[in-house]
Amino acid sequence: MLFETGAGRFQPDPDYNYASDQRYVLDQQFLAFVVGSVALGLPIAMLIGVVTGTCFYDSISHFYYSKLFGDVLVSALVFIGTFLVAYRGESRRESRLATFAGFSAFGIALFPTTGRGCEELDFSGRILADLKAASASDAVSVSPAEDFGQFFQLFPYADALHFTSAALLFSFLAFYTFFVFTRVIEDEHVTEDGELTPVKKARNRLYISSGVVIVVAMLAMAANALNSAITDMPWAWWTEYNATFWVEAAALWAFGVSWMVKGRLFGLVFLDPRDRPRQ
Repeated sequence: MLFETGAGRFQPDPDYNYASDQRYVLDQQFLAFVVGSVALGLPIAMLIGVVTGTCFYDSISHFYYSKLFGDVLVSALVFIGTFLVAYRGESRRESRLATFAGFSAFGIALFPTTGRGCEELDFSGRILADLKAASASDAVSVSPAEDFGQFFQLFPYADALHFTSAALLFSFLAFYTFFVFTRVIEDEHVTEDGELTPVKKARNRLYISSGVVIVVAMLAMAANALNSAITDMPWAWWTEYNATFWVEAAALWAFGVSWMVKGRLFGLVFLDPRDRPRQ
């Protein structure tokens, strides 16, 4: 019976060996596929928000200030961070790298970027403001009303923590794609002739391509930040075409594809015959 209510309800089966049942072991390949899917889908979810009436913010990070899609953004980052913290690789150093990357993802979620990030004069979103109850009514006043920029800042230097967390996360992810995912395990990835299997070669090409995209995206954002610091404003075309959004999206898509391939896409493609389960 599925629903047991008696005194002996849901007791362990004495004849069942839980330790030998692999269903109770964390399937990290499957989780890698899922976290890759979340990273791949995050920019798409933000674009769905744009189509349905949300402002097309300058960056994915600025969607934090969207009423609904800000929750989607934070939830996705927390999910990615939780997976990376829980991830266990082939060595302790690999696991530690993933843990550091996970905490960086938490930093992006906890410390939002600053600025309204929307060129529209009228747009619906949420702000960070100090509210003071009026003395004789239910109305509230917003303080300080004269400094509109403070409505989009959690606290001073929150943006510095945000950018630092993002730089650390993508640095860790790029390192993973270049040096961790491309490693060669002799008994799995090498043929009897001493050559890499064709599937492993294909996976490594994709990993390296993903790493290149992440690094180029980081350099592009760094170049725009440097120009903004020197000239006190970003490139006009950069803002006009929401370049930060698309560059962040490219980095997330590269991250997502590499981890989906790491998860072997449900075993349908990129699977070597001798691949052993990652648990």
